[in-house]
Amino acid sequence: MKMKSALFLMSVFVSCGLGAAAASSSSAGGETPCVIAIPGQNGLGSGTGYVAELFPKANIERVKTPESCWSIGQKRIDLGQNHCMSLLHEKVQHVGNKDVIFHATSQGTATLINYLAAHPDVQQRTKGIVLEAVMATGNSAIVQNTLSFPGAYYIMPYLAKAKKFPSYSPTGKQAICSASKLSPDIPVVIIHAMRDEYLSVNDARALAYGLYRNGNPVRYIEKPNSSAHVNLLSNDEVHKRAMTEFLCNSNNSINTDAFNSGSYSFDSCKNAYWSLRCKEWVHVGIKLSAIAAALYGGYCYAKPHAENRGITDLTSLMQYMRTAWSSRS
Repeated sequence: MKMKSALFLMSVFVSCGLGAAAASSSSAGGETPCVIAIPGQNGLGSGTGYVAELFPKANIERVKTPESCWSIGQKRIDLGQNHCMSLLHEKVQHVGNKDVIFHATSQGTATLINYLAAHPDVQQRTKGIVLEAVMATGNSAIVQNTLSFPGAYYIMPYLAKAKKFPSYSPTGKQAICSASKLSPDIPVVIIHAMRDEYLSVNDARALAYGLYRNGNPVRYIEKPNSSAHVNLLSNDEVHKRAMTEFLCNSNNSINTDAFNSGSYSFDSCKNAYWSLRCKEWVHVGIKLSAIAAALYGGYCYAKPHAENRGITDLTSLMQYMRTAWSSRS
């Protein structure tokens, strides 16, 4: 019964894509809705054909990935951070000032959340988000796909950066942290397979709770007994039939009132959220400790050289700098 309810809630969101298209075609001056599709790291997921099934008649724009568009793509992979965000920004600029709906998969989910957090202007015209196979943090994704052992969360991301992903920053932008910067007016649907081997289901639960805590209308759908990583709604006739049964407002936006219908308990997701946030706080602590260690090391190295030049305090340092500057001029 719970699964049917979850499926219905998703059908409400999915059918809005059709509703927006149908309404806009019948209204004066209406525009075809625009859906920006953001695939995963290797270009899989959020395919044009698949997204067209969810949003019939929509204008679909697909984003490139660092791996697919640069000759040194492997070195550009940053798991949803700066390089990925720059490619999404190019597509958003190409679309112009149109209202948009985003569909993202895997690495694309992190790219999208991080990008929107950094661009409040784009949030204002974002009418809905669909996230399939969530990457809440690149660190968690690395551990999920390499070795898992006590402390792996604080070791493996740095090894992966050194060996495979030099552009990735373990202490950089992470979707689980960026979620708090999203406008609470943006409705979000999250879909994740319970047995996804590449991205932990706990990460999807964590992000769902993070967005719910932020005030966003959220519907989280977990596909039981499924290990699929992309195209999670393929062959789902329940949703496809529902697409013709629901219409949305004529402004190409997700119908928030209908989207908020029903209820979902996020209590089971709370622990996953706080567990992941605490892990990320430790990464911040590692970064601050590294900076402090570097500064202290520099101080220890410079101190004897400074004393040899008669520099013992701030006043003598300023005097030394004035003398050095005067001698150059």
